[in-house]
Amino acid sequence: MVDDLVGRGVPVAVQPGDIEVEGSLLFEDGLNEQAFTIQVAKKEQGTVRLACIDMNGREVAFVDPFPAKLEGGTKQLRLNAQMPRTPLAISLTFELPSKSGRAIPGLGNLHFFLDQWVGQKVLQLAYFDQIHHFSRALRDGCDLQIQCAIEGNRWFCVRSNGKRLGHSKEIAYIVDVIRKTREIAVWVSRNPVLPRNLTADDLQALDELHWRVEPGDRSRPAAGERSLAIQIGRDAVEAYLASPNRWRDGPVKVSHKNEIISLLGEEVEIGLGEYEFTDAKLEQTDDDLRGQLLELPRKELFILSWVGGEHSEFIVHRPTGAGRLERPPALPA
Repeated sequence: MVDDLVGRGVPVAVQPGDIEVEGSLLFEDGLNEQAFTIQVAKKEQGTVRLACIDMNGREVAFVDPFPAKLEGGTKQLRLNAQMPRTPLAISLTFELPSKSGRAIPGLGNLHFFLDQWVGQKVLQLAYFDQIHHFSRALRDGCDLQIQCAIEGNRWFCVRSNGKRLGHSKEIAYIVDVIRKTREIAVWVSRNPVLPRNLTADDLQALDELHWRVEPGDRSRPAAGERSLAIQIGRDAVEAYLASPNRWRDGPVKVSHKNEIISLLGEEVEIGLGEYEFTDAKLEQTDDDLRGQLLELPRKELFILSWVGGEHSEFIVHRPTGAGRLERPPALPA
């Protein structure tokens, strides 16, 4: 208990009987018979500046100084810093030596809480550009330099391999998907709000949407891929089944005169777009479609989807002039 209370400076839970207080009836009654929590710690308010240092010792990315809280005892010091209105946070714990010295063992963690951006317009996410450059530099193997100051005076500076702080690749992936989402927002002249509870599947879907919506032509191998689907009405299904010209495996192209996408919960018209499988197989058989026609309650809309063949390519055609920003996004009020 003494080591936690004095050495580490952490809150300590005290149960009745753990200590005995004498000299004041007020304190004797309150502290000897009830559980309570006590903390003896030195606390300071400071700032932290994060910088990425490459193999040549050059600073290639940084994050402006942001508030930090420091507390501890005679043997341990802890630092916790959260950049306001951003997902970025860092925590450090130092074990203070009994004798003075230059080397102090410590443990650090880099944290990323995406919900801190929730409710902000995607084109005005707080400190996004700095965090994007910072996370990319860490992912690419730069060292992380952490400088702490109190009232503007440098107190300490530590440097570590950024990957040792954990999750650098995962953080960089999330931030890069948000960057792509911001690009989509510019292309379609929208500025939606970042929603709560984005999942890994949501991030993957945004990554895929960026690949599809980006102006210009592109392709990728698509063997076994399910990337092409259309929605048709009941009459069209009945006409298809009545026709002698059934779908056969082979190339397929779907064109949209004014395609509609969903961007962070907003439906957006994005104009002309074409998708093509060089070799495709329709997933729904004639019997599947006939069975769906007999389902109750009566269906009015049906999905036709294709899967890429063994040597198929999935090709996107989109006008190079698509998605030009017609006006700058409104500044936050």
